[in-house]
Amino acid sequence: MEDLKTILRYRRRCVEKGKTRVDRRYYISSRALDAEQAAPIICGHWSIEKGLHWFLDVCFGEDSCGARRNHGAESLKVLRKATVHLLRKTAVSEKRFSTRRKMFRATFSDDFLYQTLFGQVK
Repeated sequence: MEDLKTILRYRRRCVEKGKTRVDRRYYISSRALDAEQAAPIICGHWSIEKGLHWFLDVCFGEDSCGARRNHGAESLKVLRKATVHLLRKTAVSEKRFSTRRKMFRATFSDDFLYQTLFGQVK
C-alpha cells in the first residue's frame, strides 16, 4: 500500500433508449494523477476492452455460447482470451494479416496451428 498514490472515482453518464444511467467505477494507481491525466488512460483501457469483447463475440460467438453450468462459461472465456493472445503474437510473413485470418489458417494448416500454439515450426 505504500506505492498507492491515487484513488479515483470515475463517473460516466450513459443514455440508452431514452434512459439515462450513471456508472461509477473506482481505480487505484501507483502514479500521482489528476482528473485530466487519468481520463485518457481510463478511456484507453476501455477501448481495448471493448475491442477484445467485440472480437470474442464476432469470431467466437461468445455472447451466444450456451455454457451455463458450473464453471464452463468462465473456463471457455479464459481459453478464448488465451487463443486470441496466441494468434495476435504469431508472426506471419504477409502484411496486414488479421487475427481472424490467422484463426482461419490455423484450422486448415497443422503447421500454422503448431506454430501458433508452441511458437515454432515443426
